[in-house]
Amino acid sequence: MANSWFSTCFFLITLLHQSKFSICRREQVPTPPLPVLRLPTYAQLKWQQRELIMFLHFGVNTFTDSERGSGKENPAIFNPVGLNANQWVSTAAEARISLMILTAKHHDGFCLWPSKYTKHSVAASPWKNGRGDVVRGLLMR
Repeated sequence: MANSWFSTCFFLITLLHQSKFSICRREQVPTPPLPVLRLPTYAQLKWQQRELIMFLHFGVNTFTDSERGSGKENPAIFNPVGLNANQWVSTAAEARISLMILTAKHHDGFCLWPSKYTKHSVAASPWKNGRGDVVRGLLMR
């Protein structure tokens, strides 16, 4: 009886081994080709190498404590008497920020420089008697 069982198992194993069907051998599936990806341009590569940049969103909404302005805010509420652009720049330098971007005019239209084309700017604010200029203050640092 044991000899018959052994012969049957040996026969089945031999049959499976010689056939294309297998319960223990994985099918050989070819590896798909890797996708051909576009390489970044020189400018894109340089931008990626910056790693850290800083966006400065400072404006009239800083004083209204609201996320979005309407453009109808009174410019008189803009009065950053403690504004120190040197602090922004030194903090960025300590953090190894490679680029600072100031949003000088946001969606609400308030200009952080004294614009002659709108009254919705620092020129209409009490800050530095209407002669303040956040943009120039940041650039001169």
